[in-house]
Amino acid sequence: MTDSHIERLRAAVALFFEEHGRTPSVIFDADGVIYPFDGPFAEYHNRQNPQLPPLTLPFEHYEMETGRPKEVSEAMLASLASFDWSTLHPDPEAAPVLAALLNAGVDVSVATKHLVQNIYQPAAKVYQFHRDFNGHLDNRLVIAQDKTRVIGDWLIDDKPEVNGLLRPTWEHILFTQEYNKDLDGVRVVWSTVIEVITHLIEQRITGFVAPPAAAPIALAEPAAVAAIELAAIEQAEETPAPEVAAAAAVIPLPWETEASAEVAPVSLPWETEATPAAETNLPWATDVAWDSVEKDGDSK
Repeated sequence: MTDSHIERLRAAVALFFEEHGRTPSVIFDADGVIYPFDGPFAEYHNRQNPQLPPLTLPFEHYEMETGRPKEVSEAMLASLASFDWSTLHPDPEAAPVLAALLNAGVDVSVATKHLVQNIYQPAAKVYQFHRDFNGHLDNRLVIAQDKTRVIGDWLIDDKPEVNGLLRPTWEHILFTQEYNKDLDGVRVVWSTVIEVITHLIEQRITGFVAPPAAAPIALAEPAAVAAIELAAIEQAEETPAPEVAAAAAVIPLPWETEASAEVAPVSLPWETEATPAAETNLPWATDVAWDSVEKDGDSK
């Protein structure tokens, strides 16, 4: 993510607003996108079930229990019902990308589903976003069993197919995981989100002509998408996460005020010194200093 990428995104958002009278909106899934899930869940399940063959990564199916012996499948479902979602932590590349999108004027929201068998999961999800993003995404978080009811232009989700009762307003963008890597369509990893979203916004601007210096992204061709994806994965492997965060830290963040101090190169606004959940058995602990966190709009 470079300054030129950010400036091109800002320009695209401005043109989109001029034509449509609103800002473009991007919805992000939580588990498997903002929050890596498979690894922490596999570790938890293996600890809970030492008598069973250990789960190994990567999972080949979105429904993790698919194709496994009945005993293992049932144990995995039981582990999901008792798993503490507050033990998850965001991908280190997610924060700078979300900050850059917000700073450029993109309307960012999060839509995540509730596993009904895990009765404490919704509270844990609300808690983890409040903890990890210092309250700045609180009013952008939607827990929805049917994501077709959430309004937006694009949904970035690792689920191979996202269906519901309504015709969605959004276009599904695949977030690459092992279980969706062979599917056709537009896809991203964190290192390509800014570039791909910029291109998608530009496609919705009447008469838009890309700058000559900007190489076009052939999103409609599966072979080209695969080539872009492979290059993105290689680049992500070569670029340590702290360097990604440092590159984004120079961007003025949308929630900063004139009185606020400059953001340190590797310190993002939602980072805290401690994780309160680590000090209590309850992930929705009440000893958090809620009053010290600025609210993002009306809480009602």
